[in-house]
Amino acid sequence: MPHKGSASGVTDVIGGQIQIMFDPLQSVLSNVQAGRLRALAVSSKVRSPVVPDVPTIAESGYDNFETTAWWGVFAPAKLPEALTASRMAEIEAIAGSGALRSKLEPLGVTVGRIGGAAFADYQRDEIAKWGKAVRDAGVKID
Repeated sequence: MPHKGSASGVTDVIGGQIQIMFDPLQSVLSNVQAGRLRALAVSSKVRSPVVPDVPTIAESGYDNFETTAWWGVFAPAKLPEALTASRMAEIEAIAGSGALRSKLEPLGVTVGRIGGAAFADYQRDEIAKWGKAVRDAGVKID
């Protein structure tokens, strides 16, 4: 059953209207910790340090399964190189800071950093992976 966001999906799982959902850990962690939801598995390659007793989906019998939420920082394609470099340095400093990690890691967010061509490759691979999944599942937009 499609939902317009995490909040309505979580409400429906807690209320018994739906039996299961995939959602980023940070969206459901407080409900898991409060006992309102039960985490069955995490979709990352490794277990999450905030729910270490919850197995990965791969550990549950689906070899090589991995899907994670990720965020990127984007700018206009024609941003001058000097400005791009200075912004990247600032982003690297923030992403590598203990202050950011101390806020995000307790929520189940793993802070990782890739940039430049590696990020472009990652984004291209994610688009191809999920495009194939949508086509294979026959998903149609309502």
